[in-house]
Amino acid sequence: MSSETNVKRFRIAFSFAGEKRDFVSKTAQILAQRFGEEKILYDKFHEAEFADADLAFNLPELYKNETDLIVAVFSRDYEQKEWCGLEWRVVFSLIKENQSKRILLSRFNLMDGKGLFGLAGFIDLDDKTPQQFATLILQRLAINEGKPKNHYSNLDIDEATQTKSITNQLDVQHKNLAAKSLKNAPHFFQALQQDFANEQTTEHIPGSIKEMVDYFSTCVPDQVQELFYMVRRALKALAEDELDDSARKQTTEAASAMYCLAAIRLVDRAAHEPGNTILQVPRSENVICAIIATALFGGKLRLQSTENQLPSVEYVFEIQVPASGDHIQLSFERALYTVLFENAKDAGVKALDNQPLTTVELEALGSRLDDIKQVERDCLALIIHGYASHDSARPFAQHYQIPVMFPSNQATNLLLGMGADRLRGEISEFWKRVNGMRSSDVNSVPPNKPGTENMTNSGININAPGGTVVLSTGAHSAAQAGTHNTANIDQQQSVDLSPLTTKLNELQAAIAELSSAKAKDTFTGHLQTAQTELAKPKPDKNLIKKSLESVKDVGDAIEGGEKIVELCIKALPLLALLPAVF
Repeated sequence: MSSETNVKRFRIAFSFAGEKRDFVSKTAQILAQRFGEEKILYDKFHEAEFADADLAFNLPELYKNETDLIVAVFSRDYEQKEWCGLEWRVVFSLIKENQSKRILLSRFNLMDGKGLFGLAGFIDLDDKTPQQFATLILQRLAINEGKPKNHYSNLDIDEATQTKSITNQLDVQHKNLAAKSLKNAPHFFQALQQDFANEQTTEHIPGSIKEMVDYFSTCVPDQVQELFYMVRRALKALAEDELDDSARKQTTEAASAMYCLAAIRLVDRAAHEPGNTILQVPRSENVICAIIATALFGGKLRLQSTENQLPSVEYVFEIQVPASGDHIQLSFERALYTVLFENAKDAGVKALDNQPLTTVELEALGSRLDDIKQVERDCLALIIHGYASHDSARPFAQHYQIPVMFPSNQATNLLLGMGADRLRGEISEFWKRVNGMRSSDVNSVPPNKPGTENMTNSGININAPGGTVVLSTGAHSAAQAGTHNTANIDQQQSVDLSPLTTKLNELQAAIAELSSAKAKDTFTGHLQTAQTELAKPKPDKNLIKKSLESVKDVGDAIEGGEKIVELCIKALPLLALLPAVF
């Protein structure tokens, strides 16, 4: 914040018609980064206070006596708006009292203010961006106070922007990814510009990749929805063009980067305590948790395909912790070692064993995690199911500086402008468009990640990266489903599948308890597919996995589906019991 002491309550106040709210909102947000929301008289910053029956009596006082600079934004509807008329009377009275320096006049469409008769000077906004407008407002404020013109607007030397620079550091990696992706996808960039021209008729069209990325990365939460629409409309327009496979791949990568860039703006960074790596999050989906982690801790969001309705992010892992488990930090370390070194010769054994990692393995794990964060610059996080104690995860989270997330229905304060359920729906709609653009070869097997070795499949399948691992505190079974249930990790054919069968039966019982007949039918169809396949001599592991993930997706989407989701999370890792030869 600025060190200057100001007598008046507000540094800047806006008077505008609702048709220009989008533009004014972005400008106010930029100014709030300089002075704080409490110093900007913009109605959305003071909703609780302004919900007052006497507001029409109190508001003129705030404009006239409690504001350093009043910014009037004229547009076609300004004179017709009742509240604008109330505010303009205050502004006009200050002009008559020779206090015109406290007024900054601006306009769209060359509109004039009532009573000015074309004799006043204006800032014309038709060709200005919110950032440019904010800079001019800051310059005028400095001039009024006898300071150098760039006293407030020079972001390189302004102490108040130190807080903003922290936010910029969190955004920089994904912004760089978005800019690089847009550069590689000129057709998509042009489609965004065209949609911008069609839909945002009152705003300056971003003429460069940097301007487009900056526009997305500085939008206010209330405008993220429109950016989502913009990206999807651009994809729809290009889907009708004859693009080759390479151009389609580059288009979907750019669209994904820009969609995530907008989604990050929904996360309320102010609600997060700096340095706290333990978070309650409103939903358990990999991609939503990844958006929150990236907004609060930085990194890049690179979406990858799954068999579900939603994409996932590679280094965001879901972990099921036994409720009675001990040595939780050791279990986390074992799980991460397994998923990050899934092709190492002893990775499967580590997933089933309860002994701690060796010093060499711990150092390898630490180096790999640092490489992900500091070299690859990717988003990295854990999503925890089945263990309620945040304190048990804290030592691990602090030691490795990895956000650990606990899905909770009470976590309602992390997202602004859009609820978690709506965000899930918006991502699902986007991913349908992406899949429609993709060619058949994008689902080919990716190359090995750094730090992994090639090996033949030993018969155990760890669902990672971006998958689910069951943490074991027992000595033998990954699932801990019973004393006689083991997962073979050699080439033997004898397999006891009763843990998986039992879990599917538990799912069937949970589905039967639902009150909605439609939900029961949907769940039962997917579950029966899995049960029928499992009964075959050589079951298709992928088909069972797809069916269970479909059950989990539906459970996530309905009220009261928590138990079904939990059972699916427990059942999926049990697919490791199926030998590779199946």
